[in-house]
Amino acid sequence: SLRRVRLTRAVFSQIMRSGLPTLLRQGATSVSAALLSRVSAGFGAPVLAGMGLCARAIMPFTSAVIGFGQGFQPVAGFNYGAGKFSRVRKGFYFTWIFGTVMLGVFAMVGFFAAGTVVAWFRNDPQVIAIGIPAMRAQCLALFFVPFSVCNNMMFQSIGQSVKATFLSMIRSRLGFIPVLWILSQTIGLLGIQMSQTIADAVA
Repeated sequence: SLRRVRLTRAVFSQIMRSGLPTLLRQGATSVSAALLSRVSAGFGAPVLAGMGLCARAIMPFTSAVIGFGQGFQPVAGFNYGAGKFSRVRKGFYFTWIFGTVMLGVFAMVGFFAAGTVVAWFRNDPQVIAIGIPAMRAQCLALFFVPFSVCNNMMFQSIGQSVKATFLSMIRSRLGFIPVLWILSQTIGLLGIQMSQTIADAVA
């Protein structure tokens, strides 16, 4: 019936508004990881191993912030729908500040213990020498992640899917892929090591 069709369209529209940013973010992350591996492989196996180890070492911390941001989403969505915009702002600032402090602590530890962290995964002098600058650069990038994630989660939860989708794509694709490609061609290995930090700052 016409009523069921309208209901189906409304449900599909809601799913697309809420889920599209996450879908594109995850897809862009996969594409970016594949491109990083491809570019790193062109500089040799130690570079490929070092960059891969750094990505795995950083992933638990970024995943923790994303999970914390997902906890903020129902708070933002409920209060925005109820017209309690001050609570949305308070929730945003709390999530952003807490996430920045939490990742800041991890970032400082990881920055100064980069050699030890990389050696946990693979005790190879070449890999460690390549992994230390990359690890330190990605630790600096952690300071930018909470702000980007909180904005993305907030727009996604209040129905601003276009803004949320755009923000979710900057870090993983729109910002990272051009930066990685240009810097790897111009300044080589250092460009690969710095690419994620620059992409996070842009995001």
